[in-house]
Amino acid sequence: MTNCLICDTTIDKHRHFGVQICKACTAFFRRSIAEKHEYKCKYDGNCNIKGARRNVCRSCRLKRCFEVGLEREDIVKEESSPSTSNESPDKGQINPLESDKLPILASSKYPTIRRCVEGLEKFLNDQKLLIIKLNPSITFDDTKFRSLKKSEFDLFEKHSMSLVYHMLEDFYGPFKMLTLEHKTKFLISYCLKFSGMIKFYLTTITFPAVNDKRHVAYHGYCCHDIEYFLSEYEKPEEHYKMGETNLARSIEMTNKFKILGIKETETAILTCMLFIFEAEQFQFPEIQSSVERLKNAFFKEIHDYYTDKLGSVVAGIKFGNLFDLTNDMTIFFQDLHQNLKMCDLFVDEFYDLYIDLENKCSVKEHQDHMSKSETVKK
Repeated sequence: MTNCLICDTTIDKHRHFGVQICKACTAFFRRSIAEKHEYKCKYDGNCNIKGARRNVCRSCRLKRCFEVGLEREDIVKEESSPSTSNESPDKGQINPLESDKLPILASSKYPTIRRCVEGLEKFLNDQKLLIIKLNPSITFDDTKFRSLKKSEFDLFEKHSMSLVYHMLEDFYGPFKMLTLEHKTKFLISYCLKFSGMIKFYLTTITFPAVNDKRHVAYHGYCCHDIEYFLSEYEKPEEHYKMGETNLARSIEMTNKFKILGIKETETAILTCMLFIFEAEQFQFPEIQSSVERLKNAFFKEIHDYYTDKLGSVVAGIKFGNLFDLTNDMTIFFQDLHQNLKMCDLFVDEFYDLYIDLENKCSVKEHQDHMSKSETVKK
C-alpha cells in the first residue's frame, strides 16, 4: 500500500496516467480537463487538500495534479483512443438509474443543466468550507460522522442560507430580477425545500443501502438520535413525537432517492425543478415570463439529454421518475411546513429558523401595510 501524491489517501500501487494517484483524483483530473474547467482559489493558492479535504478547493487540487506529473495531453490521448471493446451496447438497454455513469455533460448542448450542476457543485463545496470554518476539527470520513444537536442544526441552516442565496444569484437568472422583498420571501420558502433535498442527496451518496437508517444532515454530521438532537431543550420529551415523525418521513424520502439512484446531475436537475415550481407558486409578476422561458428551455434539455444518453424509451421513464420524485418532495415539504407551524403555535420552547423568518416577514408586511394606510389617511 502507498499514498496518493495529490490527496495523500491510502491506495494500492496501481498507477493512473503513470502517476501514483487515487481513483478519485484521477476522475477529478479527467473531468476538469475534459470539461475545460478554470478554477480560482478563494485564498492564497495553497489550500490543504489532504484526505477528506481534497474537495475543499478545486483550484489547488488541479494545480497539485500538474505538480505531480499529470498532463492535459493524457486526457486528449485517452479521448481519441478507440475503445478496447468490440461490443456496442444498445442505448435502450442502459439502466435508467445509472445516469451518474453517463458521459460528461456537453456544456454547449445542455447549457442550462450544466449551469445547474455548476451551481450545485459550488454550493456543496462552499458548505464544506462553512462546516470547516464553524468546526475546524471536523473530518469528512464516512466512518466518523458526528451526531447533531438542534443548536448546531440551526446554526448551520442559518449560515447555509447565504450560500443558497449566492447560488440563486449566480446561476438562476430570474432570481436576480426579483425585488428585495420578493427575494426574501422566495429564499425563505425555497431554502426549506432545497436544504431538505440536499440532506436526501448527501445521505444517498454516503449511505446508499436502503435499510441504512443513518441520515446525513451536513458534511460530517448525522441526525439519527432524536433524544440527543433535542437534548438541549428543558422539556425535550414534548418535541420527541414531532422529531421522530419528521426523521422517519425524511428517511422514507431518502429511500426514494436511493431506489432511483439519484446522483449529482439528477440532484442539480431537481434543484432547478424546485426553483421553477416555487416561482410559479409565488407568481411574482416581474419574473413570470423569464421563468416560463427557463422552464421551456430546461425541460427540452432534460428530454434531449436523457434521449441522447439512454434512448427515447428509457428517457421517458427517467423523466417520469424525476417528476414523480418532485411531486413527492412537494407533498413532503408541505406537510413538514404545516407540522412546523403547528409546533410553533402549541409547543413550548419550539424554534425553527424558517418559521421564525416567515413570521418576521409577515410582521414586517403588516407594519408596512399599516404605515401606508396611515400615510393615505393623512
